[in-house]
Amino acid sequence: MANSAAEDLRTVNQNLCAGLVRLQSLPNPSVAISAEDFFALRTNLERAASCMCSMSADSRPSAEWEKEISEYRRNLEQIVQVLPSFHAGLQAQKGRLEAAINHLQATATWAQASKNSL
Repeated sequence: MANSAAEDLRTVNQNLCAGLVRLQSLPNPSVAISAEDFFALRTNLERAASCMCSMSADSRPSAEWEKEISEYRRNLEQIVQVLPSFHAGLQAQKGRLEAAINHLQATATWAQASKNSL
């Protein structure tokens, strides 16, 4: 059981590391990040939580398990560093979209008023 949990956590770490490398290599990650990226992140974090829960409190962790836990912590620390920039970029994008919606609504209102006055 412990070996299987360590293997699962290794897979999670590989997925998280690959995702972080991909996101950090993007020129503007807040625009290029997708819902699927967040879903994959959440799925991997849930899988890691499941691995942690599968380890009994009284079992002695193996060296492999300790190595994977350490790697998982490093991945989490990198995620914590990256998320604020995504948040800021997404907030800016939300502001641009809201401004565009307001402009379209004003244009539609103007068009309707012009149509009614003709």
